[in-house]
Amino acid sequence: MAGAKPERPAERADAPGPHQGREAVGTGNVHNTLSGGQADFVVQAQYVGTLYAAGPRTAQSEPADVTVVPPWGEREGLRLQGRDELLRRLITAAGGAWGRRVQVLHGLGGVGKTSLALEVAHRFRTVGEGARDGSGHVWWVQAHDTDRLAAGMHAVAARLGAGHEALSGGRLADWLWQRLSDLPEHWLLVLDNADDLAVLDGPGRLSSGTGWVRPHDARRGLVMVTTRDPDPIRWGRHPRFHAVPVLSANDGARVLTGWAGPRAGGPGEAASLAERLGGLPIALDTAGRYLAAVHDRPPIFRGPGEPDTYAGYQAALDRGSLLGDGEGTLAGIWDMSLKLIEERGRHHARPLLQLLACFASAPLPVEMLDPRHVTGHEAFAGVSGKELWDTLTSFRSLGLVLQVPAQRSASASSGITAIALHPLVHDGHQHPGLRPLAVGLLDAYAARFGPPESPATWPHWTILAPHLQNALGTAPRGEETFAALQRAATLTARGLCASRQASLAEQVIEPFLAALRRVRGEDHPDVLAARRELALVHHTQGHHALARRTFDAVLDAQEHALGVDHPLTLSTRQRLARLLRDQGLRSEARRAYDRLLPDCRRVLGRDHPDTLNVHNGLAMVLHDQGLHDKARHSYAAVLAVQERALGPGHPDALRTRHSLARVLHYQGHHDQARREYETVLAAQQGVLGADHPTALNTRHNLALVLYDQGHPDQARAHYEAVLPVWEGNWGRDNPGTLATKHELGRVLASLGETGEAVRILQEVLAARSRTLGPDHPDTQETRAEVARLS
Repeated sequence: MAGAKPERPAERADAPGPHQGREAVGTGNVHNTLSGGQADFVVQAQYVGTLYAAGPRTAQSEPADVTVVPPWGEREGLRLQGRDELLRRLITAAGGAWGRRVQVLHGLGGVGKTSLALEVAHRFRTVGEGARDGSGHVWWVQAHDTDRLAAGMHAVAARLGAGHEALSGGRLADWLWQRLSDLPEHWLLVLDNADDLAVLDGPGRLSSGTGWVRPHDARRGLVMVTTRDPDPIRWGRHPRFHAVPVLSANDGARVLTGWAGPRAGGPGEAASLAERLGGLPIALDTAGRYLAAVHDRPPIFRGPGEPDTYAGYQAALDRGSLLGDGEGTLAGIWDMSLKLIEERGRHHARPLLQLLACFASAPLPVEMLDPRHVTGHEAFAGVSGKELWDTLTSFRSLGLVLQVPAQRSASASSGITAIALHPLVHDGHQHPGLRPLAVGLLDAYAARFGPPESPATWPHWTILAPHLQNALGTAPRGEETFAALQRAATLTARGLCASRQASLAEQVIEPFLAALRRVRGEDHPDVLAARRELALVHHTQGHHALARRTFDAVLDAQEHALGVDHPLTLSTRQRLARLLRDQGLRSEARRAYDRLLPDCRRVLGRDHPDTLNVHNGLAMVLHDQGLHDKARHSYAAVLAVQERALGPGHPDALRTRHSLARVLHYQGHHDQARREYETVLAAQQGVLGADHPTALNTRHNLALVLYDQGHPDQARAHYEAVLPVWEGNWGRDNPGTLATKHELGRVLASLGETGEAVRILQEVLAARSRTLGPDHPDTQETRAEVARLS
């Protein structure tokens, strides 16, 4: 017989499954020779996209026996939490305009999509309009494979009166959806576990509304589909998507306590465990049942060390001695998701997920996965950047990876796109063989940005910190790995200190220093460099005595190991001189700078940035000592070089102009100082941002000038605007915070608000006494002001 000979249609990028991608075809001639008996007809073709043959069915071709009754028994013991708004939207959808669209419940495997759909079905049956007049229908079809789905849809059609012609004539889907649209009663059709969207194509294509799932015109009908895959291209434009998120810590705690109750611990411990389990309902249910079962056994029948509290269960998870999914249920769920992605031709999906798990369970910048570095590893050989991105997109669509909101990814204005693995996905996919690659990616990412003191880089150091801490505990101890970690940790600590996150910087540097000491010994140059970074952190934190001891010890070791003229030795001397000034030891600081400046000029050159910083530090000490003419001359000399070498708008040049304005102020040139401050402030706010500490210092000093010019109300407005920024970003005991509060107290006293002024100054006095010591000049100044007003 003759058949059609089509041109083979181009394959779609998403690797079409059964019944997907059929095209209209032209005709050609194919010569067939047939022998033997033929039932109905035979088709021969060079390529057949999808073939449907209508004709008498044999017994073997009949759909398998299935039930379309919802699994009501699974509601027994169901502890549905945190789903009230989703339930309300779904239950009220029937009869609304958008209720005629397919309602797609999507989310991570184990997040409770089926449980949510089952609860909607229960309420539809028991409290909906259909329940009240007895006319409602509820059908539940398993959609995880083609055969089960087809059999289920046949069963629904049969219940709606489909005859033999509709059931066997190849037009079942069209008949069924026309019948559902015409149905006057209330009805609910649920297609559960439709994770492979190719299955939903059926006789047509899902995205075009000709598959097994379609929009409808029924006034009282509702279609719900549960799936992991919300890909809008594959679904088309007709669905309405409802993301089913993980539970909050409080809702998760209620699931746990619903099983194990207070005997396993308090609500705070339950909430902590819920957060550790990532709010995943199946994991929460597993943990709650486990703890309940342990408590149902007499103590004598419990195993040694078997956790019986929320805190104990969490500790066992952290040790890796207990699986978050009990019998491995979640491992199977993750594997199903990975297989779906691999079936689309992305065979690197598994190692990519394992690579992500080598980082911390924290927001990770997607740019960390630079294809230039990732594809150099044998596990990703031949993989393009586009393929990596497409795989990450598939992870996200199936819920394995979440795109983290900006507020969780270090900065709302940072422009960083960050992703995060679910904690239990992270736990189940770590691969030690990929950890060196993860360390290399951390190193490459840290090296991409400019100086860590630049505000534009600060969000990156914040987001890097937890991944460095994780790498320090898990990475192999090879020479190359240590070098990469040292580079990344040093840059990150400096950036965190510059952005006033010294405590976080300390958490990065201290464990790295401990590891270095164990491997390389106390006097190794790398160990000395890390100790110096830790001293810088202590200095930034205001722990001056501790920083002084560390600087002294490091400097002594550097002079012996590297020599007095080594650049690292000179840099440590500069930091020590700055610390002496901040301690109020002005004479010692002056001597340190006087000795250091000629050495820097001789070794580094007069115009070297470090030499200029030393000269600037000397000018600050001269100013502190009241030698304003000498300070002004030094600042002017430094500024001339900076503006020539760096440009007048460079932050370093602006900082020096600010210092010159301070000298003018102290010399009584108030109008000139005010103009300088206003000019510098506008430039700093444009370059650094209004909340940068350098800009805040300039605004602080502008307020001082305004006060001295007889404008206390304007000065007060500046201080009151600046103070909450200092407190919010850098803490109540930060030197900038205390300086602003001190000056605000003075201004309030001049305005007659003596009581409030004394209260504020007493707070400053207590904080300065605690952080700087009772004999520091700043502490003495505040004490004198309190005495004057009391």
